[in-house]
Amino acid sequence: MRRGDLILNILEIIRNGEINTVEFKSWKKSSNFKELIDLLVKEAVGFANTKGGIIIVGVEDNGDITGCENFDTQNIIESIYDKTIPKLFTDINW
Repeated sequence: MRRGDLILNILEIIRNGEINTVEFKSWKKSSNFKELIDLLVKEAVGFANTKGGIIIVGVEDNGDITGCENFDTQNIIESIYDKTIPKLFTDINW
């Protein structure tokens, strides 16, 4: 998928709001990286135990886009993998 199409797709998902397979996570409300990872692990495991889903980081529950600072995708992928049993493989697009 082209980056422009991906962005439009994400904006459409945000516009439709949270549902059973879509969860928004605020980057700003997390007091530190560890707290954010713990939240992402919890949501990812929940999705893995059902039909799967999408977690969009940098968006408030009401759909306001607040963005992310120092977003290290590889560190997030490795942290989720390290904290789950069985190991959970994730995909991050941005």
